[in-house]
Amino acid sequence: TETSTESQEPQQQSPTSSVPSSLIERYNKFSGLFEKYANEQKPRAWDKDEFKALLVAIAQKESSLGYPNGGNTFNDNLLMGYMVTGMTGAEDQIKGASATLKNALDKRNSLYSDCDHETNNREHLICILSVYNTGKKDSSYLFGFFGNTEGEKYANEVLELYYLWRV
Repeated sequence: TETSTESQEPQQQSPTSSVPSSLIERYNKFSGLFEKYANEQKPRAWDKDEFKALLVAIAQKESSLGYPNGGNTFNDNLLMGYMVTGMTGAEDQIKGASATLKNALDKRNSLYSDCDHETNNREHLICILSVYNTGKKDSSYLFGFFGNTEGEKYANEVLELYYLWRV
């Protein structure tokens, strides 16, 4: 199955060899939910495990997998950084984020429509992650100009984490 970045990047190591054990332990608290929604909300051109790795990477970036701001206190209310009224707790966060990303990657979400012009899979994903983070359509990769540096930085950081979580 084709994945959004497979042709752009080399295969990475398995998560257990490259992700710190503390993050593996945090991931294990939510692994069933990541598995469930990666399976239920998988974008058309994505493999389930690739999509799960993307969801986990976002959760790591947004909340250090349930421990926001690098703290020691568990809080999954913004696990995916998904700030919608009534969307609190791990399941709501993962469900909402996975549905949003599925629709964006399947080119069925108008907020992300400017990203649909990207023909390079990696840059399409960077654009989507940029918009996911900032809510701005003027993605840093859109038509080759750099108008959303905050979103570009976020997207590149999530992609680095994504490659760590890929199986």
